[in-house]
Amino acid sequence: MKIFPDYLDDKKPGEEFNKAPDFVDEIPTSDSIRAVGGASLTTVVAEDQDGTDVSSSMVLSKAVSGTTLKAHLKMPSGENTYLVTYTAQMSNSAEVFKKYQRINVRIPKAI
Repeated sequence: MKIFPDYLDDKKPGEEFNKAPDFVDEIPTSDSIRAVGGASLTTVVAEDQDGTDVSSSMVLSKAVSGTTLKAHLKMPSGENTYLVTYTAQMSNSAEVFKKYQRINVRIPKAI
C-alpha cells in the first residue's frame, strides 16, 4: 500500500531529532490521546523501504504530550528511505488516528 506522508524529511545517517505530530484536528471533543504502553494502540513505528520494522533501532523514545505524539528518532548509518507511522488512540472513544512521516536518509555528497 502506498501512503502519502504528512511530513517529508531529509536526514543524514546517524542524525538524531525529535518529531511531534499534532493530532489537535483529529481529537474528538472531550477526548484525549491515550498514553503509550500497556493495552494502548498509541505508538510510533518505523519501517524501511522493504517494509521491515526497524523501530527498535530508530525510535529511541515516544510519549504523549497534550495533543502531540512525540518521538525521538535516530537515523541508521546507511542510506535508505523510511516510513514512520504515528498512531494515536483516543482515551474515551478508542478511535485511532494515524500520521505518516517519510524520511530519506542520504550521505551528503561533495559538490
